[in-house]
Amino acid sequence: MCVTHVGESLFIGANQDAALTAQGVGMEVDKPLSMAHSGEGAQAAYESTSRNVREARREGEVSGYTDADRQRQSEADDSRAAADSSDGTGTPM
Repeated sequence: MCVTHVGESLFIGANQDAALTAQGVGMEVDKPLSMAHSGEGAQAAYESTSRNVREARREGEVSGYTDADRQRQSEADDSRAAADSSDGTGTPM
């Protein structure tokens, strides 16, 4: 008897188009997340992935990243851009 288990996959990419990369390997469109390249982005990605793993353990499958997950990454990117354009005190250079 042969039993095959199909796993669930999520993909997080920083400094790239995660959706395009994931599509290239045949992943569903809701499984990738483009992560902001910052501590805030990493924390948000960790929390989103953690939620997905809990869901997969409970439901047997993962629904993928949500629009809210993607919005958090966008906000983290915006925060980083604002910090990069200031002198470190929040004052624009």
